[in-house]
Amino acid sequence: MSKKKLISTRTVEKPGISPAVLFYLVGDTVFARLEDVERDLPPYTEHVRLLPLDRESGQEEEYRRLATRMHAEVQAALAAGSKRLLGAYLQSLLSYPDACHRGEVVLDRKTGRVLAEAAALDAGRLYPKERDLVELCRRERARGRPVLVYASHTGERDITARLEGMPREAGLRVRVLKASVKAESREDWVSARVSEGLDVLITNPRCVETGLDLISFPTLVFYETEYSVFTLWQAAKRSWRIGQTRPVEVHYWAYEHTLQADALSLIASKLRWSLMIEGDLGDEGLGGMGADGEDVMTALARRFAEQEGVVAESVEALFAESRSACTEEAEYLDDGWCDEDLPESPQLSVVGSTDMTPEPTPEELASL
Repeated sequence: MSKKKLISTRTVEKPGISPAVLFYLVGDTVFARLEDVERDLPPYTEHVRLLPLDRESGQEEEYRRLATRMHAEVQAALAAGSKRLLGAYLQSLLSYPDACHRGEVVLDRKTGRVLAEAAALDAGRLYPKERDLVELCRRERARGRPVLVYASHTGERDITARLEGMPREAGLRVRVLKASVKAESREDWVSARVSEGLDVLITNPRCVETGLDLISFPTLVFYETEYSVFTLWQAAKRSWRIGQTRPVEVHYWAYEHTLQADALSLIASKLRWSLMIEGDLGDEGLGGMGADGEDVMTALARRFAEQEGVVAESVEALFAESRSACTEEAEYLDDGWCDEDLPESPQLSVVGSTDMTPEPTPEELASL
């Protein structure tokens, strides 16, 4: 006697909409973007700050030594037709200035050979970015303005524990929003911390790039550069939303004459063009593409292969021009935009060095 096989069916409702519904919605729907309401929002300002590496502590010397050694190793690998060391070059030089307290050892994973290393410096000392962070957080607390700090290295090279400890030692109330907090619970988690009297919130910009309105934090600091234009632009506007009543200030920090400054320069350049379609960027759109189809990390590697330390344009000038470029290019678009349709330019404050190396000429590139 055969047994009948029991079959169960489970119906699951998934998010989405039938394309057929669009014919009934489009005619009665208004699609609003942030620039449509920004005239009723408080001022939005950006501050780019390039800080010198600390010479007294050895931070500058160790970074230069690491950069020189890595440059020689990567050049040798490139001459042999291998690009496998470019990733190690980029990650070590981007992260060491912010984590010099624990040092850096770069290994050739293929052979196990030590390619380059930088000494671990005094962990009890505050370095230039760290001093600025503590001072800014103290100043903003006196103004009644909680600070949102963005750090990109929150995984294997996590620096959030150190960032959390410094303001706390200065008497500030600090918390770190980790990726382990479920996305749907993050806004409630942040609200609960704010109600407890939070002064500083530290997180990876990818944790808040979409879906969160963080109007409790009118001051935002990109302690480390985010390398996706889409993520950076979304994270920068988390506080400049409907309901915000205080002026919003966004700070971009990097160490001058380092790979961090080069990265910020590239981001600023890409941002200038992406603002032409501000707010409608996708991971595969202009937010992830340069003029030659490269992402930021690839562009950094290409720049290294061409000439070490070349910065196409002053990072401050690029940020300052980002909005004006949007206005200038709009007249060439075929979608009917005019200058009056574009958002007003936010103010920009520039602090730091403007002594940047110019782009090499075609003749100079040919001689490399």
